[in-house]
Amino acid sequence: AETLRMLGEVGRDITANLEASAVFAAMQGHVEKLLNAPPYLAIFRAFAGSDMLELACGWQDGQSLPVEKIALDDPQHPVARAARDWQEIAIAEEGEAVPGKILSALYVPLIIDQRPLGVMAISSHQARAFGEREQLIFRTLCGYAAIALDNANAYQRLQQVQSKLVAQEKKIISQEKMAALGGLVAGVAHELNTPLGNALMMANSLQDDIDDLGLKLGSASMQKSDLVRFLEHAQEASNTINQGLNTAVKLVNSFRQVAVDRSSEERRVFDLQQVCADAVATMADQISMAGHTIEVEIPKLLSLNSYPKPLAQVLTQLISNCLTHAFTGRSHGKMMLEARQESSGRVLVSLADNGIGLSETDLKRIFDPFFKVNPEHSGTGLGLSICSNIVSSVLNGHISANSTLGQGTTISFEIPLTAPEPRA
Repeated sequence: AETLRMLGEVGRDITANLEASAVFAAMQGHVEKLLNAPPYLAIFRAFAGSDMLELACGWQDGQSLPVEKIALDDPQHPVARAARDWQEIAIAEEGEAVPGKILSALYVPLIIDQRPLGVMAISSHQARAFGEREQLIFRTLCGYAAIALDNANAYQRLQQVQSKLVAQEKKIISQEKMAALGGLVAGVAHELNTPLGNALMMANSLQDDIDDLGLKLGSASMQKSDLVRFLEHAQEASNTINQGLNTAVKLVNSFRQVAVDRSSEERRVFDLQQVCADAVATMADQISMAGHTIEVEIPKLLSLNSYPKPLAQVLTQLISNCLTHAFTGRSHGKMMLEARQESSGRVLVSLADNGIGLSETDLKRIFDPFFKVNPEHSGTGLGLSICSNIVSSVLNGHISANSTLGQGTTISFEIPLTAPEPRA
């Protein structure tokens, strides 16, 4: 259990990287730490449409290895065999340790969703250097490496697509928006792969334990201590799997809100005061239970020809965000929801609180995807990013924030009284 917890921390470190070079560097450090610095470590990458495996990175006795290519159909080379057959290969020969002579080696294919990404290999001059525990650790590291490399590949492809789109449509879409989109999609890919990867690792580990327990039960060698250990590990695995899947579900639901489509929403004439009152009413119980209050000052007979449902979603998200973050460690917090019509045919809506406020650094990033003022918070970090996306892409407006640390925060958005028709 302690090893699995340690590997979970390692996995988060490895999969936090979106650049292949950073993944390789992280892998080297953890392999050296967990497997007593084997003299040889190499990662070979497979590329779609190619019949060659290429050494992406490698170290031998502390020195970087030169570029090497291996034919995928090589019948003898263990790297080619592991990649071609999708099978782990272990070499364990007897003999005295001699520099340059390989007595122990492991070759593990890197596979994601039935897609081969390459092979990871380690070797040692020592006989029987990699026992069952070392094989389990290396196999798990390879699983994390596959997730991280897949993220890096997706991020690289996304950057390439992003560059083409910017070149083709820079008169329509700014490079800043495209960069934000790239960061959002890459962030979602990373945030999903990490909990799902942890859940998959635990599920595989639990399956191994089930198989082992079945063998002991069949041979009548099972003891009470075996069952106790199995139940302890099963409980831990169940908790990790549930946590990972729940996190993934939250991220998917949040991402669906980020990707809101204006054409799917109902456009109509509505009274702003009524929409605001309805949004506040849906949050009234949460506000009351938290011990806070909200006041609403919206002019009467202020009509908009726009999208009321997305507008209400922005309001409820802003209130929810305020309840979660603004009043940490405080009671009897106050919020004020106001609106006023501008002379330019637009309306300014603002939500102010007397909470803990934000630092200048945090204030600059609160609309960034996945940004959390408190990294320990269980949320997705997409709430205000969703609001920003709805205001700009659906309501055709602009959102901003002002805050002073210790004195509260005001988030305002300005939208037209009549939203433009969506482009075909």
